[in-house]
Amino acid sequence: MSTYFIVASWRYFARSYDMPHEPCHIHAQKGIHKLCKFWIFANGTVEVADKKGMTKREIGSVQQVIESQIETIKIIYESYCRTNRIPVNYKTKSTNR
Repeated sequence: MSTYFIVASWRYFARSYDMPHEPCHIHAQKGIHKLCKFWIFANGTVEVADKKGMTKREIGSVQQVIESQIETIKIIYESYCRTNRIPVNYKTKSTNR
């Protein structure tokens, strides 16, 4: 699995080797120094899991894009899991307090 979509020079993607081991998530990257990861919850909410080299404004912008495309992301993720016989696994508890 690779790129879901590209918006404003940000590539939104998943890594197939993560799928069996981690709950649903999406990465966003711009260049080589800006990278983040968001957990996806079954109810469609998202949460920052990791961020490197990014400002709060960039995180907010990336999160808005993810939230606007959440249904598409979930459909692609679930389809990939079914096709590859991987259990669908969404994050269930927030790590933010």
